[in-house]
Amino acid sequence: MRELNQDELDQLFPAECHFKVICKDREGMEKDLNQSLEDIGLTGIVFQPRGRSAKGTYITFDLSMVVECLATKNKARVM
Repeated sequence: MRELNQDELDQLFPAECHFKVICKDREGMEKDLNQSLEDIGLTGIVFQPRGRSAKGTYITFDLSMVVECLATKNKARVM
């Protein structure tokens, strides 16, 4: 696969991105997930709890965001 040139990269943005996290349900998990977003400079967005497993062991969180440019995408890559 070849590297994209700047014009091709510019055409990719803004991009709508969706994330799903499935993790053990423990106290403070939502706060910790949202803190990780703040730690990398992504403010104004939060993970939303969506449901628990049948036995209550796991919880699902969703996050949707618009990535405006390549610089924002690269910043979020740290996560």
